[in-house]
Amino acid sequence: MKKVIALIILLIAAIFAVAALYFSKVNVSNRNNGVVLSYIPADACLVASVRFDKATSEIFDDYEGFETLLGRDEFRKLSSLNDTLLSYPAISNLLNESNIYFSVHAKNDDKEDNLLFLAALNKKISTAELQSILKTVKNISVENLKIGDKEAFNINVGTSKNNFFLFVGNNAVVASFSKKLLEKSLGNMPKISNEYIGQITSGGQRSENSPFNIYINHSQVNSFTESFYSFPKNKSNLLAELSGYSSLNMNFKSDALMFNGISTIDTNKSAYLACFLHQKPIRNDIIKALPQITAAYTVFGIFDYRLFFNDVAALLTRRGQYDELKKKIQQVKSETGIDLERDLKSYLGNEFALIQLSNQEKLAVIHVKNGDKVDFFLQPVSSVYAENIHHVNYSEIFYNYFGDALKPFYKPFYTVVDNYLILSNSAAALNQFTIEYKRDLLLNNTENFNDFTKYTANQSNISFFLNIKNFRQIAASDLKSPISKSFKDEEGLKKFYSFSWQWSSDRDHFFTNFYANFSRQKQQPDSLPKFTQP
Repeated sequence: MKKVIALIILLIAAIFAVAALYFSKVNVSNRNNGVVLSYIPADACLVASVRFDKATSEIFDDYEGFETLLGRDEFRKLSSLNDTLLSYPAISNLLNESNIYFSVHAKNDDKEDNLLFLAALNKKISTAELQSILKTVKNISVENLKIGDKEAFNINVGTSKNNFFLFVGNNAVVASFSKKLLEKSLGNMPKISNEYIGQITSGGQRSENSPFNIYINHSQVNSFTESFYSFPKNKSNLLAELSGYSSLNMNFKSDALMFNGISTIDTNKSAYLACFLHQKPIRNDIIKALPQITAAYTVFGIFDYRLFFNDVAALLTRRGQYDELKKKIQQVKSETGIDLERDLKSYLGNEFALIQLSNQEKLAVIHVKNGDKVDFFLQPVSSVYAENIHHVNYSEIFYNYFGDALKPFYKPFYTVVDNYLILSNSAAALNQFTIEYKRDLLLNNTENFNDFTKYTANQSNISFFLNIKNFRQIAASDLKSPISKSFKDEEGLKKFYSFSWQWSSDRDHFFTNFYANFSRQKQQPDSLPKFTQP
């Protein structure tokens, strides 16, 4: 018995020793990664990480997803860099089994690269030692470069005209195809917060089995997406005031990009999307009513309208708008006899959607419990415009109840189709929606969309969808080149059928799914009818 007890004690000691060794390595790794990540400029919208090892490389062999998303030119630069520099044994040994990080930044210049590359080295190496190694690499030319008081390198890979700028220090490598971005990284410009760094390093521990991980800083998403537009857009921005982070892990699928994880937001700030955090996910049935020519939609699901109204009211109060909006509702009651608080709210369903059509028209679709009743109560507060189409006479009614999503519909036109209340600033858009709906020319009846829904969650609180083909015309007029061109490029975004982003409330955070699937090779062209005045 004593021998057995002694053996058990010995085994327990061994287990603790191994555990201590493992966690000491984890802590050292996190410290090293923390140093590396501290070079990232504060305007980074997204940081991605990939394990530099043979297993990960094999997973991504012949994988089209990233090549299609990045574009041919960007991907060729990275491939050339990998084939000539990263695959060189003396270089790859310095990085083997390390995390390579990519930070993505807004572009002020279309020609400027917006990717920063970072990694922790396996061993310390001086600038002189690295220079000696680089001189032995074939098909590259190396020049010394001074950035501030730091020694760096200007590397030209093969026959490429794209220079690669690289710095090594503090056991970290920082590099970019953009000299300006490397200068920001090495200079005194503000860097990402310790909180963001903590999100990335802790996320890496939770996702060891994921070949690729992304970490999004919500507070930078707004400015990042705005940088894609050719000109300032006069629109309601649902991303305004958003804070917190998304931590997403990749699920490998050969014909799609798939990520899932969690998103956190600061509920103390005036972020509209926080109003959905207290809701339970619901089925996304409203998508069955959307026309085939939908270019993009955002569907909102509400489990408890009373709680949602309270959260919207609290948001409007923080903005100092609540009292003024309530006066408008009281004005409607005194002038028309319609009590919207009593007569409209009780008939609202549990879903509403914003949709943008391929010709840029925008509509809101609200599920209601009884379409005839809703029409009956809205007619006295509206003017007749055409058969079955009315023009609301009072401003911001729907903003008062639904918040930011419906703010653009100041005094909208409306129509009711079955149990859907449709709003738009264009009467022609309502007329066309009705025609498409009654002819059953719906998105849900297309083969591509049905394939897409097989891999997305059937319930959520916030669900965004972008149809690449239908968005092409909008991209051409609104987005900067070369992004707009990628929507038409056979080797670019045109390969994808759609992008989808879903948030489902889960107590104090959202469970998040991102999905982008390739289009069927023999995709039937969607009809693009012109809008006609009623």
